[in-house]
Amino acid sequence: MIWLHLIQYAGFFSAQVTNSVLVYLIMTKAEKLFGSYRHVMCTFAMYSLIYAWIEVLTQPVMHIKGPIFIVYMDSPMKYYTPEILSRIEGYKLVLIFIPCLICFVFWFEFVYWGMANTIEKQEYMKEELKFYYDEDSTKVSFIAPMYWSIGPNGEKIWKFWECMSSVGCIVIIVICFSTILYCAYNIYRSMKSTQCHMSAKTLELNRQLFITLTFQTILPFCMMYSPVGLLIALPVFEVYVGKIANYVGASLAVYPSLEPIIAIICIKEFRRTVLCYRRRKIQATTTQSNVSSSYRI
Repeated sequence: MIWLHLIQYAGFFSAQVTNSVLVYLIMTKAEKLFGSYRHVMCTFAMYSLIYAWIEVLTQPVMHIKGPIFIVYMDSPMKYYTPEILSRIEGYKLVLIFIPCLICFVFWFEFVYWGMANTIEKQEYMKEELKFYYDEDSTKVSFIAPMYWSIGPNGEKIWKFWECMSSVGCIVIIVICFSTILYCAYNIYRSMKSTQCHMSAKTLELNRQLFITLTFQTILPFCMMYSPVGLLIALPVFEVYVGKIANYVGASLAVYPSLEPIIAIICIKEFRRTVLCYRRRKIQATTTQSNVSSSYRI
């Protein structure tokens, strides 16, 4: 638990630094390079900052046992019920990305109705949470789908709606990532078809943006979509993962600090600014001029 929370805090502070640096670079360097596209980049960076705050305020702990995975909060808010989520509904939500809003609403509904905190789940996970985390399952706030229970004759009794809620979450993950792949493929096709009409400078800039996009597609797949998908799917096959499931929480905590680093490294103007390339170049030129002047004297 100490290591998990260290990773979560480190991810939070790193995300504040890297995303703030990226926002600064976008505001000061990107206007001539990207035009209005810089607003999109800045919006994503701001969302990453918000995401990191949510992650550190909840500090999720995850565990898998039999037909159930559980996610509970280990932050100072862990004994508060999640009813506070209702305060961010309606007009208070940012409506800039309608598809994201729709996914959020569906995800919230699947989790709220299909992964609710019940007495049956509290009893099933009571010893497990006490042994591994020294937590009382009847007090701590958590979400958990339970795919089946055991009947009086030892038969499995499948819980249809809990299974469907997890299926719905996986469908959302597939749709989101498929959308990213679809857009990336179309961007690549568009670049290929128009590159003969571009100047060398524009072509180089598009190449940098596409490389950035490629890595920003691979990163969430490895650190968000795949881990969360496995967290949902493994209990169906009764794969006992136990506290190793906290890899998902650690991965989600680190992710927002890594995404802006991709843009900072892959976009040449950003990279040069961070590494003070121009300043070193000017200093080197000044030094060389002074040396040349000395030789003339």
